[in-house]
Amino acid sequence: MRRGWGFSLIELVLAMAILSSLAVAGVVSLRGAQVQKQSKAAAEILAEGFRLANLRARAQGFPVAVGIPSDIGKTPVARGYYNVAGEFAAPHTHGYDFGAELLDAIVFSGKYAGPDWTPPLATLSRGSQFSFDDWQPPYPSDSYVVFLPTGEVVANHSAANGGYRVVVGSRCTYTDPVPASEPALPPEATLTAISDPYTITISTQGQVEVVPGLLEGDQNLVHSYQRLPRTERIAFTPAQYRGPNRPPELIAPKLVIDPPPDRQAIPVLTSADPAIAMAPTGQVSLTFFARDPDGDQLTAIWESTPGGSWSIPGTRMRWSYSKNAWYRTAIWKPPANARPNSRFRLYCRIQDGRGLEIVPSASTTLGYPGATADGIDVTIIPTLRLAYKDAGGGLSAANFDGSASTSILNSADLKAGEPSRMGWSRAQHGLLFQNGSKPRFLTALNGSPSQPVGDDTAFAGTLNGLVVQGPRLYGLVDDGGAKKIQSLPAPPVRGALTVKDEVAIPAGPGALEGLVVSPAQNTLITTDGVGKYVFVWLNTDPVSCSVVDGPPLKSLLLSPDSQTIYGLDADGRLQSCPVELDGNAATARLPGLSTPVLEAGCLLPSLSPDGSFLVYQDSSGHAQLYNLTNQTSVQLGVSGYSDMVWSEE
Repeated sequence: MRRGWGFSLIELVLAMAILSSLAVAGVVSLRGAQVQKQSKAAAEILAEGFRLANLRARAQGFPVAVGIPSDIGKTPVARGYYNVAGEFAAPHTHGYDFGAELLDAIVFSGKYAGPDWTPPLATLSRGSQFSFDDWQPPYPSDSYVVFLPTGEVVANHSAANGGYRVVVGSRCTYTDPVPASEPALPPEATLTAISDPYTITISTQGQVEVVPGLLEGDQNLVHSYQRLPRTERIAFTPAQYRGPNRPPELIAPKLVIDPPPDRQAIPVLTSADPAIAMAPTGQVSLTFFARDPDGDQLTAIWESTPGGSWSIPGTRMRWSYSKNAWYRTAIWKPPANARPNSRFRLYCRIQDGRGLEIVPSASTTLGYPGATADGIDVTIIPTLRLAYKDAGGGLSAANFDGSASTSILNSADLKAGEPSRMGWSRAQHGLLFQNGSKPRFLTALNGSPSQPVGDDTAFAGTLNGLVVQGPRLYGLVDDGGAKKIQSLPAPPVRGALTVKDEVAIPAGPGALEGLVVSPAQNTLITTDGVGKYVFVWLNTDPVSCSVVDGPPLKSLLLSPDSQTIYGLDADGRLQSCPVELDGNAATARLPGLSTPVLEAGCLLPSLSPDGSFLVYQDSSGHAQLYNLTNQTSVQLGVSGYSDMVWSEE
């Protein structure tokens, strides 16, 4: 029997399924086309933002930048851009937020496989003095393309094949941002996949172009919209991602002080005579490091009581890409009438511009227990004093100008030959000198009697040098022609002590005289004055020594950083010579020629504890103070001496 016209139930179901599939495919296709159009529109809008910034910079005569937000350096993917216009430290202004109209468009600022990526290009050939440090962008972790009035373009991110690039798409994946090889650049991410890409190129001369696709990129990075996950973290323009206000936070190293602190009250050196003032002259430098969890710009306000002056009373902090933190350095100088032992309190208020601040202290930054809770205490200490052999052959001490002269030991008590080989031990805070072969120690330069080391213990031979390193007192001795280093416990100690033979010095050097120590390298140094240097390595077990050739110098001095040796040549010229020490590997080199520092006829030089000044006797017999920082000399008011040594205070 012939069936009439119509459809069975099965045929209807199959037809509906086919129609439904076609409809879904059409919707997907339409959705993909819409997303692609959004990417293209966003690329054209961003490119127009670049072009407009270029025109504004040329017309208005100051830098104009396009900033790509990064959520405080956390993501390379943004939903728009903003503008910054001004000579320096300019605030951000509105740009364009794609989220309002182009919900699927994103901006990627970073690198991708294919082009040859380089650090930012050096293009400032038209007299511009622009630098990111001086310009101070409002959000340093963001990516900036800056158009200059000269027509040139600079950026703080990598360049590709002679220009800068920003990629617009719909979805993408990437590696996490990592610090760049250049410490002055923000972290950058690498693109691993993107859909619907358009590449915006910006040349160093300001030409802006939109190129479909991933320009010169690996095409394996391009995927369809449906295959990529929705980007989890997207940065919006700064005003939208700051969130609720939170106070700034200090981050390591928190505070760097110069001079380095070693006590709760930071000492500051001062002098009534500016010609012989210490270097640095009565000042302390503070550098704080902080971060704001909301991405706010931070400002440092500096104050002090009861007075003094700051090099930078208040200013926006700078950004350190290597530490991912804000930082700022300011130098404080005491008032001209500051007296020794007076105290001042230094404050730094780190503010976020929205009403919150922190006030660092020595307790929070340096960990000093009992330190003040709201600042850094400094104290003024007097200029270092000098101990010297006076005209009567005794030991005296005085200030540079000859004032506050104090007789410490008479010639009968001193009993030291020429020279006396006095030395100040910073570790023991006292004066070391030798009485024949017997070491002596003074705890103060005020006339107090000297103390023997042990029960008048003598080294086993003629004593030719004396230093303290760690818990031991080391002596350079000549025992019947056998040269050696011996040691005792460091002063002040009493009781019967046994002299310890540390190391025998091999034959080769001539008569050794004088001993200096490198605390950082745990090494002793002496010389025969005619080109042989003996290095004694205290880190080795047992203690060892080596002999190294060098310039013929005597009366050795060693800089505090252990990188320069000073000494007198045969004509009495003070010379400097670089030295390379490695106390752990027991190696030493004197790699360069010696350089004259002082004229001929110098005698008995002594180096200040900070390595900035020398005292010496000139060819006319006068005491001179030489400033190594500015190469100037001042005649001192002390006279009749035959040896000098610095005291600590």
